[in-house]
Amino acid sequence: MASNIIPEPRSSLNGDDVDERNVDTDGTFHQAQLGLKANRKHFFAPIDSAYANAVHRDAATVGYTEEEEKRVKRKIDKTVLPLVVCRSVGKFEQDILF
Repeated sequence: MASNIIPEPRSSLNGDDVDERNVDTDGTFHQAQLGLKANRKHFFAPIDSAYANAVHRDAATVGYTEEEEKRVKRKIDKTVLPLVVCRSVGKFEQDILF
């Protein structure tokens, strides 16, 4: 019934129109259109602007389920929170000792 409806293009975060018919749930559609990644001289060399734009356009089209979002938040909490606590304890000990 609703499968015959073609979605209207919507505006992404950077102002580009995103055609939802070409949305890839993995978030690699625009990057795949560019083909193989360009070679860089070294790791810290700037990324080609075409690839940077493709990444931003793909990021605007990726959709997450609530469960995926919760898992990512938990994973970040389990990683970052212990680091913050250890840093706070270390800073507190350093203030006391010196």
